[in-house]
Amino acid sequence: MMASMSDSLMDCPRWALSSASETLAGDLIWKTHDLMRVQGTFSNDTNWRLARGSLSDGAVEDPAYFQRKLTNARVLNHDMAEVMGLKIWGAGWHARRGDSSPNNDYADLPAGVDIMVTHEAPFGIFDLTGGGHWGSSRALLEAIYRVKPKVHLFGHIHEQRGHWTKRAGGGFDGGVQYRPNPDSREVFRPNGPPAADYPVEVESNNAMANQPVVDHSWTGVWAPQHIVGRPRLILATQQVSGVKREAACPCHEDDGWRFASEE
Repeated sequence: MMASMSDSLMDCPRWALSSASETLAGDLIWKTHDLMRVQGTFSNDTNWRLARGSLSDGAVEDPAYFQRKLTNARVLNHDMAEVMGLKIWGAGWHARRGDSSPNNDYADLPAGVDIMVTHEAPFGIFDLTGGGHWGSSRALLEAIYRVKPKVHLFGHIHEQRGHWTKRAGGGFDGGVQYRPNPDSREVFRPNGPPAADYPVEVESNNAMANQPVVDHSWTGVWAPQHIVGRPRLILATQQVSGVKREAACPCHEDDGWRFASEE
């Protein structure tokens, strides 16, 4: 399992990969109870100790800090791993950075990345809150256009949970899925798809926990933070018969890999 270093694993996406008849699952799919157990360790313990001065910013930003807490995963902190030929790059988390403007640096994002995992959103994509664009990064958006990953997975903005999947003929399917009132089919602040030239095939915000403040504004009921989003399966398939197919995005070389988002 690959995890991007984050302040809360409840913000991270869940995914699996398949190639031809093989499916890589198990370690790549987190069970809900495991997710909540690790989230408690990451979020409650780490933030509590930071706020009280018993833990330094530098210690938290060292990848070894989180790696020691995860024995069944590799932490990617501005680092890349390769799984079944797919190059997966994960960004780090900076202690005490303001959530409204994460200011992560993506200058070191290397070329050739297939799957990119970050905490924050690219500016203008699944980042609309009650105060407008929030918690997103223009630097991240620029890096995505520069490197052109095929998949981008993130979290952070819970009330904008959703996904976009690029159609072969152009355009995107999907949208915001977060419903502040579970008894209603209305989603929170639906917004349009990425620009037509956006290079990503699958864009997924799968922050799984609810946003209590937003929920209260819709229902009048205060509830503790809990998991409301279903896991999302990002399916990667590779053509192995030698038959060439048109890439979903002209900006990508056709290496046979195709991606789709399912629930």
